[in-house]
Amino acid sequence: MKHLLGLLCGLSALVATGYSLSCVKCLAPGPNSCNGTSINCTSDQVCLSSYEVTSRNGVKVSEIFSRDCLPRTLCDVEGSWSALGGMKSQVATRCCFSDNCTPPEPKLPAVSNEVNGLTCPTCISVESDRCSAEDVIQCTGNENKCFLIAADITGNVSSSLIFRGCSTEIFCVLGMQSVSSNDIHADLKVTCTNGSAGPFGGFSLLVITVITIMISVIHCNFL
Repeated sequence: MKHLLGLLCGLSALVATGYSLSCVKCLAPGPNSCNGTSINCTSDQVCLSSYEVTSRNGVKVSEIFSRDCLPRTLCDVEGSWSALGGMKSQVATRCCFSDNCTPPEPKLPAVSNEVNGLTCPTCISVESDRCSAEDVIQCTGNENKCFLIAADITGNVSSSLIFRGCSTEIFCVLGMQSVSSNDIHADLKVTCTNGSAGPFGGFSLLVITVITIMISVIHCNFL
């Protein structure tokens, strides 16, 4: 009984102080694994894996897997965006909740080509602070927001980048952020509309989402 009371007191202390996990942080090309070091999370974060595939006209152009400490609100997320030239990116996340645990493998949702009635302006502009959206794209599936990403990128790839298209709402919560991965740094702003309302922004999505978008657009001959 004494041992049990001591255990309960210890658990109560952890809850009261906000116990923090340690999680593996890594990023690599490929579908289901990466290797990295253990980092300390904040008390509101869990161990999260993400998997993102970007394609052009149905042909895969990038595939990235990552692990990190991220908020619990981003667990079991599925989303996608589409833009000019047949570009589409899909992302999925999964979580686990103990020190240096391995989350279940994220599974991407099926691609839907069913038009949902929303039409968004679409354009892609590299090395420019303007994006003339003379073209439009018919949104499909759960992509029910029009979005715009503007980024200033420095590092081993340096550029300005703006592009617009359709997305699920999860891509709209980036807001204004500075993000880094390996030798790339970006200051970016993401805004979304529902086709008629004003823009909205938010905070805290996967850094991998932004890095994947930047690398894909710069290296895949969109223009």
